[in-house]
Amino acid sequence: MKDYTILIYGRSGSGKSTSLRNLPQEKIYYLNVEGKDLPYRHSKLNKHVKPTTLTQVQESLKEAVTDDSVEIIIVDSITMLGEILAYNAFVKDSGDSRGGWLHLRDWMVNMIEFAKKSEKTFIFIGLEMDIMNEKEYVTETRPKMVGSLKDSLSSHFTTVLRSIVRDVDGEIKYQFQTNRTSEAFNTECKSPMGMFEPYIDNDMALVLQRMNKYYSDE
Repeated sequence: MKDYTILIYGRSGSGKSTSLRNLPQEKIYYLNVEGKDLPYRHSKLNKHVKPTTLTQVQESLKEAVTDDSVEIIIVDSITMLGEILAYNAFVKDSGDSRGGWLHLRDWMVNMIEFAKKSEKTFIFIGLEMDIMNEKEYVTETRPKMVGSLKDSLSSHFTTVLRSIVRDVDGEIKYQFQTNRTSEAFNTECKSPMGMFEPYIDNDMALVLQRMNKYYSDE
């Protein structure tokens, strides 16, 4: 399996965590920042930790990338990581609020860069938010994040998938939106040209298969 760094985001109940159900559990290190119950059987996960501090997150990431039995590292969610753990560590009790927010942004960006440079596949999960673009008077949908990263989080990823629930010919389907479409133009999602159709099944095992084929055919 090749190493990728992917961001999945969507509303609560849109199937973000469920999309991981067919991945090889014995190869997964799951950082459950939200401390929630997973919506599928997960007794065979290589490692399932529920960090409550930023220090524990750092220790877990170091452990995961140096463990040869781990191929996929999941951070669920990057939203909670920023809003709670990083905020508490850098901003909450800081005497310099501006400096605290800068430290938070730098830590989050460095974590993503750390993931990119590792030899593991990283999957970051996040919530979504709607924000008004006052210049163009349109509502935009993007990954939810605190601080200045709320405007630029997607820029740090090559692949950003939006988890959605759609009515397809009268049937409710859980899918990923892979790029902007005419019906959902003001949403932040992207993938390399020609890798996916605009909407695909909500299944990260199939996503990784498609990514492997795409890059092996180069």
